[in-house]
Amino acid sequence: MSEALWEELERDAASHGAPGTLKRRIAPSAPSPLFLGIRQPGLRRAFILHVSQSIAPLPEALPQSRGFSYEVLVAGDETSSGELSIILSASDASYNDVFAAICEDLTVKLTPLTTDRDTVREFLNRVRLWQIFFERQGGEGLSPEAQRGLYGELWFLKEFVLAERADETALSSWRTEAHSQHDFQFGTLSVEVKTSAARKHQTLTINGEQQLDETLVERLCLFYLSVAIVENSSATLPVLVDELRRMLSCSTAAQDRFNSMLLGRGYADRQRQIYESTGYTIRRTGVLEVRDEFPRIRECDLRPGTGEISYSIALDVASDYALDETKFRTELREVLS
Repeated sequence: MSEALWEELERDAASHGAPGTLKRRIAPSAPSPLFLGIRQPGLRRAFILHVSQSIAPLPEALPQSRGFSYEVLVAGDETSSGELSIILSASDASYNDVFAAICEDLTVKLTPLTTDRDTVREFLNRVRLWQIFFERQGGEGLSPEAQRGLYGELWFLKEFVLAERADETALSSWRTEAHSQHDFQFGTLSVEVKTSAARKHQTLTINGEQQLDETLVERLCLFYLSVAIVENSSATLPVLVDELRRMLSCSTAAQDRFNSMLLGRGYADRQRQIYESTGYTIRRTGVLEVRDEFPRIRECDLRPGTGEISYSIALDVASDYALDETKFRTELREVLS
């Protein structure tokens, strides 16, 4: 949907001035009536869905989230009797821009469905994914540290995974779920990816006592990238995202999953301009196997009552645990084949 439609709705709502919701129906082929709206006061953008009361989700089906609010009610202007309105609206106008991306995503996902029940289920699934997005970055874009971290994971995904097998099965090795302990899983091998932009005394920041606790998994490796930040370079986060999409272009399912995984990591195309001025040059990469006396903190090392720690490790100290990258790549190739 175009920004022009939003601007037209906002002008009309502002001219009326009265509290309420001005809405316009979209996607007439969708099984359930879908609307874009502007809510007053505040000129907040909204996405509205009409469904039968018998399948409408409870108001508590979605917890309140930063960035948007969720309501299920009888608005009085439903298209048919016995319907309720499911209303998703921006918390305030400052979220309107990213909220437009939510509305576009919902429209694309809901329009091809064939039943109201499927529509409600997919609506809840997508909104929960956007809740994770806001938990990751709050609507203002990823922090510089989070950008580097995502760039490193995507670089590893491109060079070590999709370069061998560019399909949904290979993509599933990237673990973006909030409960996942590590970034990648290849059979019994877990891989944690870390990216550092430090100029001297190369160190890696470890978040939590479980990230490098090899006793919780069968085998754990740490892949690291040392990068230089280069302004206005062509090697940016959005460019890397585009390259990965092209690698997955033979599979619509894989592309859809990749896009959902990006949202779960706090990346939305609507915000790509935030990231376009920051480029990266790879200075050094390496693989370390976490074992024996590798410098790390494990759960068993903590005293009762302590946790949620953050610490750093020096790469020079961990060099005795380095693996040959070519052999490591061969090992991954065998798992992916």
